[in-house]
Amino acid sequence: MVVALEIIGETGLLSWGDRNFTDLTHMLGEKIFIVSTIMTPQDLKPYITHLPAFQVIVCNLCGTCVPPNDPLLHYKKNHTVKKEHPILMNVRHKVADYMATLDLCEPKKVTPPHVRIPELKVISEGYRCKYPGCDACGTSHGSMRTHYYAHQDNVPNDFINWEPTALQTFFDGQHRKYDNPYLY
Repeated sequence: MVVALEIIGETGLLSWGDRNFTDLTHMLGEKIFIVSTIMTPQDLKPYITHLPAFQVIVCNLCGTCVPPNDPLLHYKKNHTVKKEHPILMNVRHKVADYMATLDLCEPKKVTPPHVRIPELKVISEGYRCKYPGCDACGTSHGSMRTHYYAHQDNVPNDFINWEPTALQTFFDGQHRKYDNPYLY
């Protein structure tokens, strides 16, 4: 949607349908005009999806969950002006405010469901451990080799007992837990 706004003086107010805009920062020349958006949870749907069954919020732009304890950090790391999918600061704050109203699960307590979650990105280049009864997953030979020390004390450099597979994870970073939903 493209909206043309004529600013009169140094402040402006714009109505678009039933929405009022009063807090979006808009630079024009050397003047800064403040216009803001009153957003409803419905307006946040292009940015996030709530998965109540798992008590998580998925960022629609990157396909991973937004940590409930610090949602603004997710946007700072992934969605600033210099990133591929920038999100305006006022939208980030609206998402954080909305998340504060929900009963969300801490990342370490989210259990992988062992089924494909359409809202989460698929990591096509992953690996699954073939040790009997294990099924642990990783994204590199190095991570799988490190994992394999849980099964045996010595892992030779040419040893491989894992196979390529596609993976998913709810969270990136320190709360990442890979799951292979294609096994089940």
